[in-house]
Amino acid sequence: MPFDRFEGHRHALGEYFVHTQDVARANGLDQEAPGKDVEDALWLRVQVAARQLHRRRTPGLVLETTDSRSARVTGGAPRTVVTGAPSELMCWVYGREGVADVTVRR
Repeated sequence: MPFDRFEGHRHALGEYFVHTQDVARANGLDQEAPGKDVEDALWLRVQVAARQLHRRRTPGLVLETTDSRSARVTGGAPRTVVTGAPSELMCWVYGREGVADVTVRR
């Protein structure tokens, strides 16, 4: 996406990943887990996406990975902590709460 102002934050990666998951999960397709490089790139992207998509909707949002990385992504006192692999956090942040393999603590 050469003219995408968010490309430095891997906007295209997040979009393609989530929409691929939409198709795969809805149709029960087997998938390999994303590799470390993809998970690392998704971790960077999910922090930006969460700020954009949850700024008003989820004040005090904290994302945590299963390998102990953490990011407070919206303002306010921490009130919602979502834990999972970056790929699963990406699904949750993009509104796929029902299929994302995450733990939500409020």
